[in-house]
Amino acid sequence: MTTIDDQRLISISGIAELTGLKMPTVSNWRRREDTFPKRVAGSDARPLFSLAEVKDWIVKTGKNVQFKERSAALSLTDLLRAKYSADKYHFVLFPLLALARWTQENNKHSYAETSGKNFVALVKHSIASMSESHPLVADALNQLLTEAESHGTGVLLANTFDKIIDLGNFGQLAEDLTDLIQKTSWKIGGEHLSKPEFSDFLIALLPPGGNDFADFGSGYGQNLSAAARHKPNWSLTGMEINIQANRLAACFLYVNEVEAELISKDLLRAPLEESFDRITFHAPFGLRLTDENLQASAWPFGKPPRTNADTAWPQIAYRSLGHDGVAVVVTATSVLARSGATRDILKRMVSQGAIEAIISLPEKTQANTSLPVSVIVIRKDSTPAEVLMIDVSQLELVTGQNQPGADSASAYAKAISSLEAWRQSGTADHEVSIAVPVAELLAPDAVLLPQRWLLSTGGPADSKHLIENVNATHTALLRTAQKQPEVPAPMPLSEASGVIHHRAVTEIGEVIRGDFYTPKNSANDADTSLKIQVVTMRTVRDGLVEERQANATTNMKKSPVRTQPGDILIATTGTRINACVWDEGGQAVDKNVSIVRGLGSAWDPHFVAFQLTAENNQAMLTGITIKRVDAKQLVIAQLPLEDQRVLGQTFRKFAAVSDTARQTAAMADEHLAALLDAVSSGAVSLAQS
Repeated sequence: MTTIDDQRLISISGIAELTGLKMPTVSNWRRREDTFPKRVAGSDARPLFSLAEVKDWIVKTGKNVQFKERSAALSLTDLLRAKYSADKYHFVLFPLLALARWTQENNKHSYAETSGKNFVALVKHSIASMSESHPLVADALNQLLTEAESHGTGVLLANTFDKIIDLGNFGQLAEDLTDLIQKTSWKIGGEHLSKPEFSDFLIALLPPGGNDFADFGSGYGQNLSAAARHKPNWSLTGMEINIQANRLAACFLYVNEVEAELISKDLLRAPLEESFDRITFHAPFGLRLTDENLQASAWPFGKPPRTNADTAWPQIAYRSLGHDGVAVVVTATSVLARSGATRDILKRMVSQGAIEAIISLPEKTQANTSLPVSVIVIRKDSTPAEVLMIDVSQLELVTGQNQPGADSASAYAKAISSLEAWRQSGTADHEVSIAVPVAELLAPDAVLLPQRWLLSTGGPADSKHLIENVNATHTALLRTAQKQPEVPAPMPLSEASGVIHHRAVTEIGEVIRGDFYTPKNSANDADTSLKIQVVTMRTVRDGLVEERQANATTNMKKSPVRTQPGDILIATTGTRINACVWDEGGQAVDKNVSIVRGLGSAWDPHFVAFQLTAENNQAMLTGITIKRVDAKQLVIAQLPLEDQRVLGQTFRKFAAVSDTARQTAAMADEHLAALLDAVSSGAVSLAQS
């Protein structure tokens, strides 16, 4: 008997994720082992395999892997792979989730036995039942049924529906599916999605009070869902031009038991007659306008430029607010620095008290672009004397996998608390915000970028810190410049009388590759408290050892590679091979670092290290985006030991001069930046002699 799980298909990347291995390993299984399961769908370039067959093969062949549990959302997409492309999954699964909730509510599960005929009857019954109460959900189900009948996928949908019923927790499944859309390269959906934490952030910026909430450009309903969680007494309305997105939003909200009116409307062509107490507007960036768009509306602060609608959205939000209403509008940060008509419109909004606050956010807060965005907080019927400028774009923290980046959650929390404090007490958090008088914002050369105004927020303590920073960098600059006051004398060289022979590095010593790595989940490993000293690519470049988290996976290794005094470390950073002689023992070695050891008495280690970076070895680098080299392929010029020692010592002297020059340049840049910031912020002035 064929079960639902027997029908689940999986790709090469899916098998890699399932087993915790890399894709090349799985590809090698398929290419080299005749018994590997044959593809059952897809193409030779993008093959799909039976998940059950792959698991069975791995077990029978004794591969030393442990299966990772596929998430509920992925298990559903596995079922659809044979008949639907990835960009269609949510068009299928959202309506099926809505059908599952309706079935559960109406005790109609007897219809849903795995049978195409019974399933079709169930769908038709649900459509008739919801045609008046939830017409958009009914439309989505009707569209799904029509396509299933034309493509013969009724049985597949029935089986997928049975799986959904078995999984239960339909609201969480809907959330997981939206998260999956954001994390994959699906073609459709990115422009209709907000990250959940971003939706929560927008709702949190709205002050208490109000009864009517509208989300303009409501997409798949994330902002409406967040509003229902945080403000349960609001009456919710969603405005969206895309009817298909509205249907999926209706399914998403129905599954999450959120009541909202969804309206399909082009806000540029058909201005609203009703008003709302609170509005969020997450509109597309850089949209071009037509003559019809420009003539269809009355623009309270001026006609937007034809080339983009970025200043249309704040005006639409403003005129749609009721008395004392508040709106938050997301815009590209670059809009705040534009000149011409864009600047004129924003300044008119400032002069008439329409802008309460502007918040600059970090990069990569959006689902569909890495560009930094800002939020304009708009208030109706207000005459503030100041605008609160908040800049959290530079809150640099370490996020997953030891990668530096902006921590969005911390930035959101800081922005929210700053705005709330200002609303309640009129005081600004000088670390990230400043209240700027309207008169200053209307100056001819003023821009509305919060970053510009935060330069002058410092008090006496900040001034003292800037002065100390300037003095400290100046001292360090002088100290660094004095480390190598003289360039080494030229070496006596003569033309070689014979051909220089080269030896493969594997002939003169042992080449070992590091094996330390930090698994992706190490940051969340509650059982881990041990820190390990690791030599990494950075160590090879600048001599700094890194401290990494150790966990059960690391500690289980039988023979982790450790450094020994005199090892030569090799790594590729950027587009160059770097190498150095390492004098300490006992550190773990990162998997991106190779070691040459055991040179014997015929080779000078410093000569060998520098020779490894010669241009003939640099030519061995491969790869387009990321450059790599197999250390075993590198070669060394064979010279008498005494010549090696002389050259090795000279190479080290010139390298020291080069390092000092780089340090001096870096310190000069830092000193210049500190001095510029101190002067620009008004924290320092020239002392009179």
